[in-house]
Amino acid sequence: MAGYQDFDGLRFVGRIGVEPARGDYPAKNILLDAVTPDRTDWHRVEQVAKQPSDPTSAAVKTEPAKIVRPTWAT
Repeated sequence: MAGYQDFDGLRFVGRIGVEPARGDYPAKNILLDAVTPDRTDWHRVEQVAKQPSDPTSAAVKTEPAKIVRPTWAT
């Protein structure tokens, strides 16, 4: 792993908790623990292909939808 971006989109088994609301801040989910292969509640998780992060990539690049004037607007 070269950097944190290598973990983007990675799926893993984890334990989630809820931190109660405090003052003006609402309750929020928090990661309590990452479940590793040495634990009994671990199971293999299917990883999905990472989408290209470069917006100029041909796989992501699409032509914008053509705007057509409606017939009633003549």
